[in-house]
Amino acid sequence: MAISVYTCLSAFNPDKKLNGSNWPEYKQEFKMIFMQLRLFKHVESDTARPSDSDKAAIWDELEESALLALYSTMASTSLQARHVRPTLSSRQVWASLKEEFEGNNRARRMQIKQAFFKPQHDTALPISDYIQSIVNAADTLNALDWQVKDADIVDSIISNLDDSWSLVRTVLTTQSSEPKLDAVKATLLAHERETNPHLVTGSSLTGS
Repeated sequence: MAISVYTCLSAFNPDKKLNGSNWPEYKQEFKMIFMQLRLFKHVESDTARPSDSDKAAIWDELEESALLALYSTMASTSLQARHVRPTLSSRQVWASLKEEFEGNNRARRMQIKQAFFKPQHDTALPISDYIQSIVNAADTLNALDWQVKDADIVDSIISNLDDSWSLVRTVLTTQSSEPKLDAVKATLLAHERETNPHLVTGSSLTGS
């Protein structure tokens, strides 16, 4: 049975939809999920539309599926509006995304550094969201050839915790040895289970 773009979209991890700060994870998910439909190869290729009518029909079907896949895997309407327009092909949309998220320009780098060094800890959201936003920013900086170490991620997570988490922050900062990233994640998730069990989600943290 042939695999449709809708089947692939249903398999796409919603946590990895493009949100503006998770390009490396999004790109990998897009590549793996749509590989069987050859959509990733299509958007990365510069091959022109064939002149042969039968081959052109196949190309047109790929193009429509690629545009649908790109639009449907963007998490925000602002991203969709910025990159997907009726006059653009799927390759132009993909090139636009790469220019924004892979272009090693100063403005982009400063924006991601802000997200990494000064993240906002919204206590109304699960702690996993806060941690993942920092991990995503670190992955993006690494993709821009600005290397981030696990120790830097740990420092950002701990130092930017909301003041209501000051007790656990003190515990982590006063340890005799440098806390490891996985241990910090486990400590914060355990604290959330004890103090705000209604925020605990079943989603797992990914990334660095």
